[in-house]
Amino acid sequence: MANEPLRTPSASTSAIATRLLSVLLIGSVSIWAQYEASRGFDITIVNDAHGTPSARRFDLLFVSNDKATRIILNTSNFVEQILYSGGDTHEEVIVLPTKPVDRVILRLVQMSSSSDRVSVVVSPGKKAGEFVIGINSAIMEEKNPNVAMVAAVQRGMARVWLWNGRKGVPRSLLEGMVEYIASLAGISPSPESARLMRHGSGSCWTEDDPAAVAQFLRFCEAKRRGFFARLNRAMKEDWEPRMMDEALGIPVRRLCSLYHSVITATLSPSANTTSDLVAEEILNQDA
Repeated sequence: MANEPLRTPSASTSAIATRLLSVLLIGSVSIWAQYEASRGFDITIVNDAHGTPSARRFDLLFVSNDKATRIILNTSNFVEQILYSGGDTHEEVIVLPTKPVDRVILRLVQMSSSSDRVSVVVSPGKKAGEFVIGINSAIMEEKNPNVAMVAAVQRGMARVWLWNGRKGVPRSLLEGMVEYIASLAGISPSPESARLMRHGSGSCWTEDDPAAVAQFLRFCEAKRRGFFARLNRAMKEDWEPRMMDEALGIPVRRLCSLYHSVITATLSPSANTTSDLVAEEILNQDA
């Protein structure tokens, strides 16, 4: 009988370890592939605030643990639920066609001093379906940067998913729609906005303060459920002012007048009812 080479225990253990490593690697790749597919779009995180304390804090709090990616996914899902599924109270829930989004780039940037109060700016990327969310590095200096980051990204993802009427939608309306989504997420407007929203006048969707427009949009949604989603769907095409009327089902200027009546009744010192009761009474009037 020919002498067979003896396998040493170390060689056998090495072979087993190699096979286990291969299995784990294949499993990891499979899990990662499923994770990537579930996202629906590619995500890139870029830190352009080089060499600053804000850059280091951003890397520590949001990049090293992949938290920035999770925030994008969570806020994106929240926006999509609002914009792309809905229907009237007596209709079945339908899924609306979504805006093509292939890639989102979250970029921490140092903004000019004139833009210090701006937390987020969204711009088109180099390719169709690509969007860049620019986050002001000043957010990293906030007392609670986690809350500030979520608020900024929530507004950014709202802007990504909203149609813009082929760039024809009035800026005041578009920013108000972003603020409306933020308010549904429990994100409060600035103190200045909270004060101004109670003193609107003129066209309710042309206010300079986005929070004032957002409050009116909430009023419209209360009048007819699904208004907001229908308006966004209409804004896929060239913007026309009539889109507001069609999404609401009544002339929007009339509802704006009713809305101002609610504001007036709320602010009146002699009012004997709460603003909620006044709003309910007006909303129940015949359209």
